[in-house]
Amino acid sequence: MLRRWLGYVILMLCLGILAIIYSERVLFVLFLFGLLLPVFSLLLLLYSVHGAKVCLNGQNQTVKKGEKLIFSVQADFVSRFACGKLVISMEAERIYEAWREVQKIRGDVFGRGRKNFSLRFNTNRCGAIRMRVKKVCLMDMPGLFSIRISVPEGQCTFLISPEMYFMEKNPAIANPNVESDNELYSDKKPGDDPTEIFGIREYRPGDKKSRVHWKLTAKLDEMIIKELGLPLDCSVCIPVDVCTKGKKGESDIYEGVLETALSLSATLLDAGQLHYIAWLDWENKGVRRVRIEHEEDLFEAIGGLLQARNYPKQSGILPAYLGEFVREQPSNLFYVSEELLPEHKEMLTREKANSYMAFFRVCSGKNRTAEGSKAESDAVREALLGGVAEYVVHAGSVQSDLQKIDRLLG
Repeated sequence: MLRRWLGYVILMLCLGILAIIYSERVLFVLFLFGLLLPVFSLLLLLYSVHGAKVCLNGQNQTVKKGEKLIFSVQADFVSRFACGKLVISMEAERIYEAWREVQKIRGDVFGRGRKNFSLRFNTNRCGAIRMRVKKVCLMDMPGLFSIRISVPEGQCTFLISPEMYFMEKNPAIANPNVESDNELYSDKKPGDDPTEIFGIREYRPGDKKSRVHWKLTAKLDEMIIKELGLPLDCSVCIPVDVCTKGKKGESDIYEGVLETALSLSATLLDAGQLHYIAWLDWENKGVRRVRIEHEEDLFEAIGGLLQARNYPKQSGILPAYLGEFVREQPSNLFYVSEELLPEHKEMLTREKANSYMAFFRVCSGKNRTAEGSKAESDAVREALLGGVAEYVVHAGSVQSDLQKIDRLLG
């Protein structure tokens, strides 16, 4: 704006000098018009701003990585001769990286009515983006004056979900050493647990007499059979360490961790295996855990993981999870992280007494080494020797690496 005023002053000086030198009436008229222009422009701007309202025009959205993300702002002008240039400053915050960027939307305003202004974002990186309107100003057409328009508080959160891949084999191993004490029963088919009733039905030839519901049989005067409940095993857990070393510009490991953990979860869900996804909620200083039983549960976990913030490595999910749920004995535990600290490996080794433990190490796709290949080939042997099975997954090639792990499990 300062440059526009400087240009205006220089222009008026030139017009004034020319009008004096040549004594032309046209030049004097132009000079007078130039002097009055800021006054008329300011009055028109004040008239245009009167009653103007600007608000967010959108809701929280979830899109896939690579899709276009559109953020829109709605502006209402009630003045008939509203005229000016609207400048909207948008603040975008990537929650995981605590990174902020301000972008501007510019548009012309002519007349009253409702106008929508949009801003497009590229979603080449997964995560959560929190958008809000930081400042809105209406400028006059020459750009000499600017008046700020108040905006109600509000924000939208956009979730950019990572890719998920299905493994052919269920990575969870039947573990006879752990008895599930979860009070969860199937609502789709009966079982043989006498402590829970699934439903009742009429007698069929071959039904056991112990299953007869004698009270209802006497009341209805026909043989009624009790169908017993089927306990559901929910002792499989996927602790996810979304913490990374935090090198600026390197988000591939973060995406690799999410893709690996969610691919494991999607595979377990497809196999009908109930399980938990757990991560560290750094803001609330606690562990957040979601039981994955249906597809919508997986989407809930995706939303929570994408909005999790980075945190110090020594405060990982593993000690927090094992400490908070110390009374629960997992049958299978799949730990997904960038690295395994010595103290965390000791925790896994202790838990290995009764549980099947596997560590999925997510490395940068730029650092594929022979050591990683050796760890892949030795993964099953390590598990059979009583250690913690370690699988290496490279960011950027999660699908192919999970296929290799599939072959190892077979």
